[in-house]
Amino acid sequence: MPSPSIGFLAAKNNFVFDATTDWAKLNERDLKPYRLILWLNNFPQTPEQRAAFEKYMEHGGGWIGFHVAGYKR
Repeated sequence: MPSPSIGFLAAKNNFVFDATTDWAKLNERDLKPYRLILWLNNFPQTPEQRAAFEKYMEHGGGWIGFHVAGYKR
């Protein structure tokens, strides 16, 4: 769930902030309406997810990734 401060910034600056942990939404249909996606600690897990993400990027989609920020061994 996004924090209230992110929701406030989104409303103030005319953008929508969505959050999910459902990697099944990493598909062509669900990515299409987004101009930017942000990942905190994960990456595409299946060939289908990778293909959808690659197509998203090839068609101008933006991405910010934080590489395994919470990794513990």
